Amino acid sequence: SERVTHAELVERAVRWLVGSQRCSPVCAEMMSFWNAPLAYSDPNRPCRSVAPDAIGWQRDGSVCINVECKASLADFYAERRKGVDFGEYRRFMSEPGIIRPELVQDGWGLLWCYPRQVRKVKPAPQRPVTVERYRAELRLLHEAAHRLFVRAPGGWTDRVHVCPLNEALTHEGEADV
Repeated sequence: SERVTHAELVERAVRWLVGSQRCSPVCAEMMSFWNAPLAYSDPNRPCRSVAPDAIGWQRDGSVCINVECKASLADFYAERRKGVDFGEYRRFMSEPGIIRPELVQDGWGLLWCYPRQVRKVKPAPQRPVTVERYRAELRLLHEAAHRLFVRAPGGWTDRVHVCPLNEALTHEGEADV
């Protein structure tokens, strides 16, 4: 069988965040140069930009969920070295069996992406909010809002999706965080 690509996993993560997690806005692979110094847990590793694969905020603003999509085990190990620090809930998403639950470090959950559903394989613990992470997430939201306002209000642009509050959603996977 043919493997799912990273881009396909990101699209599924966006649909999962919008649908079952009721997130809006959701950003996909949006570069944020402002967040580079704060987003990485190791200040000695130089980085120029940060692009969470898919990140969403629940509509009441109470929870931020980060999903890092991995099409291969090598990509998963590379991500573990980066230490991206967005979201109260952080999850990896892969096809079934690519990432085994026992490989996922503490503080992260695991989602397996099946053709018609997303399944939680390892729960993601909720992390306490920190000032640094809150500021980094706020800068990411500011950048997303700026791109929507400047380029194309009311829809997809630069991989930012905003759901109207009254939009009927097709739910994918489990409904709990």
